[in-house]
Amino acid sequence: ARSYDLDAWSYENPYSLTFVAPGNHGGLVLEPANARNVISVAVADSAKNGSIWASSAHGPTEEGGRGIFMAAPGKSIVSAKGDGLKDSYNNESRVLTGTSMATPMASSYGAVLQQLIETEYIFILSGSLLRALMAISADTITNDTPDSIQGFGRPNLSSIVDIENGNM
Repeated sequence: ARSYDLDAWSYENPYSLTFVAPGNHGGLVLEPANARNVISVAVADSAKNGSIWASSAHGPTEEGGRGIFMAAPGKSIVSAKGDGLKDSYNNESRVLTGTSMATPMASSYGAVLQQLIETEYIFILSGSLLRALMAISADTITNDTPDSIQGFGRPNLSSIVDIENGNM
């Protein structure tokens, strides 16, 4: 039901895009990551010849869909550590791994890509167009992309932006 609701919401709000952490159990993606119009993010490491974290959820979905849209760095991410006190400024951090770390990385890539397009071309992207740009700008981790383990691969802004000359 949540997957259906997300797909319906995406249809009613075409200028939005939903990112979902699919799970850290090494099995098939959990709903609502199996919705058709979401970005489901697997965990990759940040090494040049990266790999997918073994506990990252994967596809295919029960309907035979790919399940994973892309992979993003989500291994050994330094994150804020809460101490449970509302008025505390504990200034501590911890290292975490999982799809809940990879999904914000992928969504921040989407936000930067959207801002570049809107600034450079004065064009407002729909969620589906942003999703397509994220797919074509991803670097493969293995040679078989897209697949149900890595999706289209890891985000790479330099594949569509000429950083040296500042052009898209």
